[in-house]
Amino acid sequence: MTEKENALNKGMPIGPPFPTEEEKAQAIMQREILRKKQRSISNKNLHLVKPRRSRAVKNKTTGEEFNALQRACDKYNLDLGGLVRCCKGVVKTCGGFEWEYLSELPLPKKGKATK
Repeated sequence: MTEKENALNKGMPIGPPFPTEEEKAQAIMQREILRKKQRSISNKNLHLVKPRRSRAVKNKTTGEEFNALQRACDKYNLDLGGLVRCCKGVVKTCGGFEWEYLSELPLPKKGKATK
């Protein structure tokens, strides 16, 4: 008989013993501390994240307007890159429709003016 079979015959658990209530509480506390550290690190870097800009698009074929490219992609099951290329004029159609941007993006703010 192997050691496992002997242990099973004797009714002994195989492997490490189950954690006690105190060990469970310590593990929970350690997880909470780790989560708080991760949140504080991510909150410190929020100023580095650029805000998302979505552009409104119009389906020239149907006249339907969308306030974001992704919404048009979801409705017509389109590739986002293909829709962008169509709106920029690189290709004529995307998904069998003609598309255009509804408005231009504002120009980025420049730092100091140079002479």
